[in-house]
Amino acid sequence: MDGAKAQAKIWRGYGKAALRLGTSFSVYRATNWINPIQALNLRTTILASFTPSSTDQFGYGKSLKPEDYLRNGLFDATDLLPRDILKGDKGTFYIAALEPLLPPTCVRCDRTISLRRQAAQTPQIGEAPYGGVSIAGETALASGVPAAILKASASTRPKGLLPSDAPGPTGFQIFVPLPKGAVRDRDVIADDEGYRYHVSDAQWTLNGYRLEAIRLQA
Repeated sequence: MDGAKAQAKIWRGYGKAALRLGTSFSVYRATNWINPIQALNLRTTILASFTPSSTDQFGYGKSLKPEDYLRNGLFDATDLLPRDILKGDKGTFYIAALEPLLPPTCVRCDRTISLRRQAAQTPQIGEAPYGGVSIAGETALASGVPAAILKASASTRPKGLLPSDAPGPTGFQIFVPLPKGAVRDRDVIADDEGYRYHVSDAQWTLNGYRLEAIRLQA
């Protein structure tokens, strides 16, 4: 049996297991990233189940932790692609990777975000307007995108020496199904709870984007 036939057999097996263990999910594939979860982007409906991620198996006996954003997907992925979005009563997920002979790697999303970018500023000599991050100068490149946002580090120590000095920024990691090249350093992520994040490092990984960011003050 060659690799392609083995893979097809694995997907069919996952689909049969999902008939008993899964629940219904709508599958969306974005044609653009302005509100990707809409009827225009609906591809199909499948049965699926998700468990905490491990290398090559499904961990139904393992309790979930807040940091368990990666999940193994139990479903027939024959016609699915990385960055497809699965939305159902049990939550929203996106496919991060489809590695040969392994369960689909998925990300559990609990937030929706918009991706915003500052307009390029013309260098000026002498007195010039404020040149930092401002909402007025931003353009929305994506919106309504499911995401996982995790606290990556504690607040840094204040630069001052007084006990009353405010702590430094808190680091966050943001996982989004946006395609490669969509995010740049210094872009701004705004979430559905009104928080804003400044992207310090737009990392592209085998599982898609992992954005290192700091939360901006309101």
